[in-house]
Amino acid sequence: MGRLAQCLRTAVPLFCTLALLLLGSCAGGSSLGQTSGPDIHAALVQLDAMPCPTGVSAETWAALTDALREALAKQGQVPRAKGQGKATSALALEPPHGDAAASVLVYSADGALLNWGYFSPGDYDQNGEVGLSDLVPLAVHFGESTGTGSPFPENSIQAVIDGDGNGELNLGDIIAIAANFGVHTEGYRVYCAAAAAAYPPSPDSPNGAGTVYIGGVAFGDAVEPPGGGRKGFNYQVVPTEYGLCYWARPFDGETDGAASNYVLVALPPKRAPVAKLAYPPTAETLAHIVWNADASFDPDGVITRYEWDFNDDGVYEYDSGQVPTADFYYYAPGEYACTVRVTDGDFLTATASGQVIVSEKAKWHVKVVAERTKDESGMPVETGVPLSLMDAAGHPALVYVWRLTVQDPLTKGMYGLHYVRAEDTQGEAWPQPVLLSGMAGASMNEGFRGAAAIVQGNPAVSYTYVERDEDSQPVRSVLAYQRANDAAGSEWGQRVIVDVGQIASYTPPECMMIVGGGPAVAAGYYCRTSNPTGGTWPAPHDTAASDKLVVVGGAPCYCTRINMRDLTYVRGLDFEALSWAQLSLVDQLEKVGENYSLLEVGGHPAVVYFDDSLDGLKYRRASDADGLLWDSMTVLSAEADGQLNAAIVDGRPAVLYGDRIGKEFFFVAANDAEGQRWSGPIAVPIAYDTYLLARVLGYTLPQQLGDIAGLPAIAFASYEQRADSVWVVRLYYVAYY
Repeated sequence: MGRLAQCLRTAVPLFCTLALLLLGSCAGGSSLGQTSGPDIHAALVQLDAMPCPTGVSAETWAALTDALREALAKQGQVPRAKGQGKATSALALEPPHGDAAASVLVYSADGALLNWGYFSPGDYDQNGEVGLSDLVPLAVHFGESTGTGSPFPENSIQAVIDGDGNGELNLGDIIAIAANFGVHTEGYRVYCAAAAAAYPPSPDSPNGAGTVYIGGVAFGDAVEPPGGGRKGFNYQVVPTEYGLCYWARPFDGETDGAASNYVLVALPPKRAPVAKLAYPPTAETLAHIVWNADASFDPDGVITRYEWDFNDDGVYEYDSGQVPTADFYYYAPGEYACTVRVTDGDFLTATASGQVIVSEKAKWHVKVVAERTKDESGMPVETGVPLSLMDAAGHPALVYVWRLTVQDPLTKGMYGLHYVRAEDTQGEAWPQPVLLSGMAGASMNEGFRGAAAIVQGNPAVSYTYVERDEDSQPVRSVLAYQRANDAAGSEWGQRVIVDVGQIASYTPPECMMIVGGGPAVAAGYYCRTSNPTGGTWPAPHDTAASDKLVVVGGAPCYCTRINMRDLTYVRGLDFEALSWAQLSLVDQLEKVGENYSLLEVGGHPAVVYFDDSLDGLKYRRASDADGLLWDSMTVLSAEADGQLNAAIVDGRPAVLYGDRIGKEFFFVAANDAEGQRWSGPIAVPIAYDTYLLARVLGYTLPQQLGDIAGLPAIAFASYEQRADSVWVVRLYYVAYY
């Protein structure tokens, strides 16, 4: 056991005995408000009775007690200044005074803490009072020295005991005990002021004007050093923008002692955030890159905003708010850059940039599904028209009109409605198509059209045609519905007659959808049944709905133009579309062309349209299901020529459009479910010259964009003249994989 531990075992009971003796001779003891300290004569009597601490030689102890006895005797007879005793046998109970009692105050920004040590000359055992028990630590460490005359290490137990600060523990350190005998510390008071002028000019001077007492720390809350040494105190403050001066003073219950130095506490200067961007350095098409700025941080606050520049033009076109990531899909190979700008609560910003190299893996693949050459008259055949592109049990499937080799006996027509499903998921191999039972179309110029959809898992079609008599004269128009018996469409149920009417009484049903779980058709009229097989249908009723009708939030909705330019949106109030909400205007500042498309995007309506006045392709989504408020417009292309087809691909809106300048077709897709940000367009291998030629000849060559297993796919027809001058019509399937 070390000398200090041995000493403490002796000192504890000794101190308790001395404390009782001293208190018995004090007026009011050591309680708050005490005005007189221990009696020196009584202390001298008790000093004679103090036993020698364990581990201390009798000679050393005798020398120390004799020195303290002599010093106390003189202290009781010699007048002294405030803080240095009185010329009576009873010493005053006062807090520590003088320069040696002034604590060193520091501020720690980590936790906003004021920290200072306990400085009370003569209180070697650091119990809050200078008395006889302080002789014990001196006796235990008596004779220790730095050997150089320099002070002991700061805040060490030796530095506490070295009352005269000469780097040696000897009889001279008795003086501090005697000179401060009876000095008492109840704790510390903490003060602050807005100006340093309020700080006392000397440790024992009073506080100046403007000083504010903010709180105190009891002596019992002192922090014990883990390895022994000077006790410490701390007090938490709240930094302010303009800063305050703080200092601490010991007190004995009523009176303040020596003031510490003062420290200025203020909020540190505002620090900018640090932007960090994580991403894969390389990827392959289709590349789904998550640009991740989650590691960004603000040293003195939080990041409140993330903005993104995806084309390295210095314009941050996407604001993700407090979401630190941005998804981006790259369909074409290349080097793609991204810069994120982060903003903190103080509106300070920082940026980080990255670049990913995307190589080609997935790309567009073109396959001819069907082909026809000229007819017997030598005139070009009329083109086949893909009515719908569907995902039938994981394989691409097409419903289209195609010329028959034999005239249909029912309609006397030469065109039939066909269904074909690829043998593989990628559409590389196509079998012979199925001529839907009992159906062959009239001539193309009579507007034979139809619509298709997946109805409760199985492909289904709706269409109109004209029946003819023996002389090929039109008899009546027929609206029909037919559904496959299986998900692949290998077998089809019987055609169901929805309604019959006068000649040309029906606009061909170019729109088919699922409303309330049942199939519905629309194109100037509307008809819906709850039976997926179409066994029974109510009579169709006229409606203002156009053929661009879709389902939004479970209700039929459509867009239409008014004044030949203003695009409006209308939503049905029930499944049967017997009543409709009041129309809302999408935008009256633009001239919307004839080509536009309505989509359901995240439960809200969204439109893709060609702006005739500015020659641009634009996208806009409503902020509510009713379409009363519309978000800001996004320009998808400045060179679109009005030909467009829109669809939801992999849960995101996508568009196929023609470019009148580049003479190409392009595909562009959103990177998010709402369509707030879009990838750059990529070219699609569709012959643009064929499209222009068809327009000159008066034919329609529509393109159908669809989603096959989460990837974009396109069906289109072309009208081409071969090198041998033979005209050919081809039905193509273009898949991205």
